Parts: sequence; C-alpha cells; structure tokens
Amino acid sequence: MGRMKTVSPDVYAEPAWVAPGQEDSSGHSFEHDTRWQMLRKNLRGAISAILTHRTNRRRVARGDFKLRPLIGSYYVTHRCNLKCGYCTEHYPIRDTVDLDTEGAFAVLARMRREMDAIYFTGGEPLVRPDIVEILREAHRLKFFPIYLGTNGLLLPLRDKVLDYADRVVISLDSTDPAAWDGILGAGPGQARRIYEIIAHYAREQRQRHISLMINCVITGDTIADVYRVMEFCFRHDVVFSPVAATADSLPDRELFARADYQRLVRHIIELKRRGYPIIGSIESTETLLLGRPFPCYATALPHVYPNGDVFYPCQPLGRIGGNLLELGSIQAVYREGERKYGPWKECWRGCALNCYVLTNYYMHHFWDQMVLESVGQFAMQPGTGKRLPAEAALEPLYENPEEWQPIYEIAAAPEQAGYDVSLAQLTRSG
Repeated sequence: MGRMKTVSPDVYAEPAWVAPGQEDSSGHSFEHDTRWQMLRKNLRGAISAILTHRTNRRRVARGDFKLRPLIGSYYVTHRCNLKCGYCTEHYPIRDTVDLDTEGAFAVLARMRREMDAIYFTGGEPLVRPDIVEILREAHRLKFFPIYLGTNGLLLPLRDKVLDYADRVVISLDSTDPAAWDGILGAGPGQARRIYEIIAHYAREQRQRHISLMINCVITGDTIADVYRVMEFCFRHDVVFSPVAATADSLPDRELFARADYQRLVRHIIELKRRGYPIIGSIESTETLLLGRPFPCYATALPHVYPNGDVFYPCQPLGRIGGNLLELGSIQAVYREGERKYGPWKECWRGCALNCYVLTNYYMHHFWDQMVLESVGQFAMQPGTGKRLPAEAALEPLYENPEEWQPIYEIAAAPEQAGYDVSLAQLTRSG
C-alpha cells in the first residue's frame, strides 16, 4: 500500500479548558445504540470470546503461542497534556510518529479482521483533534466493546467520543487535590477539574449507555488515599480498578511487602467479595496486587503503536515483530517476530499489569471466573439499581489492624519460568 501520512506536532496545541456541561456537543442528539442493538452486540461479543478461547486452547495444546487476539490495545499517540510522575509513556519504548486520520483508519481495519474488542490508549488519546472520527470508525467497523483510556481533562472538549465508547477508563489515584496535582505535574487546579468531570459523566452513564471505570495506581505515597478513591467510585456508581505501581512492569517487592499495603489489598478483596463494583475476579485481583506468579499469554493482547508497529510477544520486552500496515495482519507480525526472535511460549516473569494477568485467567479459568465475572459486571452496569454504601470503603474491617499479618509472602517466580533473560539485559533495538 502507499506510504501513510503522519500528523504534524502543530495540531497538538494545548486546547482551551471546557467545563463539563459546556461541551461542544451538548446540543447534538446522542447516537447510541438501542437496547436491542446493545443486546445483540453483547451476545455477539460473548460468542466471539468463546470461539477465541477454544481456538487459543487448541493452539497452546499443540505448542503454538501465536494466539488469536482477544482484544487489541491501540496507542493512537504518545503525546499527553499531563506529566504524571510514574507514567512510562513520557519515554516510550519506541519513539514513533502518529499516523493521520486515514492511516489510523487503516490500522483499525487491519485489527478488526482478527479481533472484536479494542482499547484506545496513549499518551492521551483526546489530544488528537480527530479522535472522535477515529472512534466513530471503530464503531462503524463493529468493534465491541470499545474501551477508551484517558486522564479525563479533555472529555468535555471531545465529548462526542462517548457516543462510540462502551467503557471509559479514567485515571485517579487520590482525592486530595494538592497531592493529585503534584502527581499530575500540570499545575494547580487540574485535580478538581478531573473530579468535576468524573462526577458529571458518572451522572450521564445511563443516558449515554457507557460505563465509567477508575484506574487507580497504588504507590507507597498513596496507600491511605486509595480508601477514599474507592469511596468516590462507589458514591458515583463508577467501577474501581486498582493496580500497583511497577518498575519496568515488574512488581514493586518493597511496596508489596508493606503491612499497610497488604491491609489495603485485603480490604479491596473483602469489598469485592461483598459485591462492590471492583474489576476482576477475587483470584485475579490477588494475583495482580500481591505479585503472585502466573503464566502469561501476551500474544492474546497485541499492543499496536501509533505508526502501526506491533510488539512481539509483549510490550515490556520492547521487541517489535513488525508493522501491521506493512505485513497486513497481527498473525503475520507474530510470524515475523518469531523469525527474528525465535519461538515463544507462556511467560512466568509476572509483570504486574492487569492486561497480562487476565490472560492467565482467560486461558485457564475462562468459565469459572472470566464468564461469571463478566456476567457480574454486566449486572452492575450503571442504572441497574444495585447501589451499595460508599462508606464501606472506609470501614475498619479488622479489629486489631496493628497486629495484622501479611496474607501472602512475596515469592520469586517458580523454577519453570519461561523467561530466558531479565528486562535489564534485553536489547530494545530491532
């Protein structure tokens, strides 16, 4: 195919602040699917997930780990309007250019041939002036579900993206405005804007047929704040998604071993057991937040960079299998990656990233956890009437917290680990 055009940095000028309720699309009629269309899409998505699971189980059984994608992550840009201290995208593994709208459409078309679900991420996707057109194209191609990861600040300006997204994931690590402003690194007042935006769109979830989820990164400095982030989520009918800060995608062993951190994890798990809207199953949450070893099947979740480059087998390795637009398909990229780097199998390194943790439960606990959890999450959709007390996030669940002991000793990866070289030794060339 012909050479794709790229986006000039000039189009990413800092947009003016728009308060929620004053968005540019406030006068339009929403283009959401009807209830019947949503039911059909959910049924189609469930059938596709079952067929994909069966296909991948067969491939693994015969030693082929170039899996059929379950969901793809598309980094539409590395640019961002914030400077969060822990974010790795300030220094991306690969410095790539952003394709123009036509190029982004071409990437979507290639991805759609091999998967149903897509996650738009960055950088900050909403800094792209054409992000509404890109999500509209994903909707036209019948991706489902469509996830959008954002810091939320530009949502009122690009409000129409919500017509085409099914779940919007917004980052929030603290409800202390000063502390959150410090983490964001973008000057005072940004935190309060984000709280206001989340609260505004949380009230509109049922009307817009979207589900909001808060991605909360837990660090040693924010452990105490997480309880109030949970309270904020439950009070606004928003799904809570906790994840621990990592170092090169690996578990922070010092954080995991802290008694106050493990108390927090047990608190989260107990609330999940009570039926609160917390993402993941109890077992997957424990694996993610406590660093338990697990086999990862990363090729089920391809990561596509802004120019169409695809990682093989996963992003933490920094190895590009090939370019999706040049090779035509994810499977072709995986074959090229296998030719360049050798065959791959399940990995026991244990990257503490939710997407990779879920590959284990997708492969080995599909029916007993993934399906049941999906049904439970669907039942907890906004507007269903199941509201639980927000104050539970602050309840003392233990009589003597000072005498509390760790619930899981941090252990090294098992001897059968299939990860042949440490991250520090890996080349990022190729």
